[in-house]
Amino acid sequence: MSTVSTIIVDFADVLFKLPAGFIPSISPKILRDIRASVTWHDYERNHITEEDCYNHVGDEFKIAPNEVRAAFDQVRNSLEANYDLITAIRKLKEETYGTLRVYAMSNISLPDWKMLRTKSDVDWSIFDRVFISGDAGARKPDLAFYEYVITETGIDPLATVFVDNRQKNVDSAKAVGFHGIVFETDDHVKDVLTSALYPTAKYPLSKPDDLYALGITIWEIYTERTPFDGIDIDFLEDVVAAGFQPNMSAVREKDIRALIMTFLKEGNLSLPEGGQYVPYDVCVAGDVAYEDCTAVPPHTYEKTVHHEGCSRTFCEDSYLSPIILSHIEKKICSQCLP
Repeated sequence: MSTVSTIIVDFADVLFKLPAGFIPSISPKILRDIRASVTWHDYERNHITEEDCYNHVGDEFKIAPNEVRAAFDQVRNSLEANYDLITAIRKLKEETYGTLRVYAMSNISLPDWKMLRTKSDVDWSIFDRVFISGDAGARKPDLAFYEYVITETGIDPLATVFVDNRQKNVDSAKAVGFHGIVFETDDHVKDVLTSALYPTAKYPLSKPDDLYALGITIWEIYTERTPFDGIDIDFLEDVVAAGFQPNMSAVREKDIRALIMTFLKEGNLSLPEGGQYVPYDVCVAGDVAYEDCTAVPPHTYEKTVHHEGCSRTFCEDSYLSPIILSHIEKKICSQCLP
């Protein structure tokens, strides 16, 4: 899946739910049957009026039209916003600095939507736009509804996550290229969305890695440079594992240098003091400086950290670490000797 840039969510049973213990004025089964009827689907597509819908449904299910209307008014007025999921989506949008687009896509008639959007306890601002079947003239799982949303927004389906409580709606979403999620629980959806937006989020940094990253961050702040800029991403892990670190000579304040080195050394727990770490895939070559060097800039020495399969007699495949990185070792700088 491409990097996620868009989330599309459903209203019914996802962002809005009926409270536990809710008892409708007519049988729950009849309510479900009405919502599954051809008449109701036409109503949600805006093919018939609200009055015609209730009259036809009343005739079909042998219920007075005013009782049908009253039952659905009761349902609409009882809907509660799923604040937990809404808050989670808002947080994801904030964390992406507004670059994440969030849309709602719901099978709902124009009159029902007019009522729903008056709920003042809902933060509608999290949605870049709301798409309803009454406007589109099509309803899920009609592919036409999904294509309508794609055309209206210009979104990339391959970079879109679609959340709905019905499998058939998710199947149609997948048919147009969306990454579909069948809603199960709030936590399930939050985990999937977070993993989709941040693929490495479920693999948090270990404490050593976290300390190493903190050292790198401080180094960047005090040098206004990016230590791994220009390093091929395929080799980055090996470069770090080999122990090549930001060049401390670029940080003039001794206290800050010492602080950074504290984090870097804590981060490289597997690197023996003054020793070599053996990476798995490639030999890494680069310049190193010695801690007791007094020269500015410091004297440097060539060093190669070999991978396990290297014979070490002749190494022609070393990856050359950028000069901005320098592994500081506790050795005597021979060039500083009198």
